[in-house]
Amino acid sequence: MITDSLIALYLAGKKSAGSGLVRDYLTMGDPLPKAGNYWIVLDGRRRPRLLLRTLRVEINLWKNIPKRIAVAEGEGDLSVAYWKRTHRRFYLPFLKKWGIDDLDEAEVITEHFKLVHRAN
Repeated sequence: MITDSLIALYLAGKKSAGSGLVRDYLTMGDPLPKAGNYWIVLDGRRRPRLLLRTLRVEINLWKNIPKRIAVAEGEGDLSVAYWKRTHRRFYLPFLKKWGIDDLDEAEVITEHFKLVHRAN
């Protein structure tokens, strides 16, 4: 499962960030992430596996995603091209619902975090 492969990246120290679209948060009525937040990562069986703490948050336009974010997310070949390809595939079914016509102009919010606790 994708979730379990991401957990492996967290545990290996290769993943220290995650991103979402600001419009997703706003559409759902959820608060934007902020430094100091804690969050729980569930595995493929929906069991809590990790506790993460957000260290800092940054917002970039999709078209301006810096390489440091692709590297911090720790997936694939760590390139911006790979990051955009996989994130676009994930977001595509929701863009209309979020009112996004031009993904290049969409705001991406990235949480940089540290692993605080791991469950056995």
